[in-house]
Amino acid sequence: MKKLLSLSIISLLFISLQSLAGRPAEDDSPLDMAPIPEESSSNIPAPETMMQDTVSEEMNTEMTTTNIEQTGDVIQMKETPDKAHIVIIDFPIRGMDMSKVLNELGEPNTRFPAVGTPPITRWVYSDRTVFFEYSHVIHVVAR
Repeated sequence: MKKLLSLSIISLLFISLQSLAGRPAEDDSPLDMAPIPEESSSNIPAPETMMQDTVSEEMNTEMTTTNIEQTGDVIQMKETPDKAHIVIIDFPIRGMDMSKVLNELGEPNTRFPAVGTPPITRWVYSDRTVFFEYSHVIHVVAR
């Protein structure tokens, strides 16, 4: 019984909120719709005239843009662009120890000393560069 009563109260609140959603707020004042004096109303063009002016202006701009002569260099592109050569290096994986990398890949071409805090070490191989934080791999970049 209590569940039914609470569900009905919730549904009534929901319905009342939906009906209030489309209404303007009470503090919104209506717009002043003062009549336009006759003297100034003759200066305002009729809506049909305004539409015709806009359409004719658009047509004039279209006509002038088509008559513009273009100048400059002409660049011709290949029909089939060269495909980029992407090498995916998935070894060594992040977190691997230096000794494991040394066993799998062998001695690097160049070993750069640790720099900064935490110490970052770089080993350069012929096809990749391996970055270590302390003694664990953090990143591998193809060369």
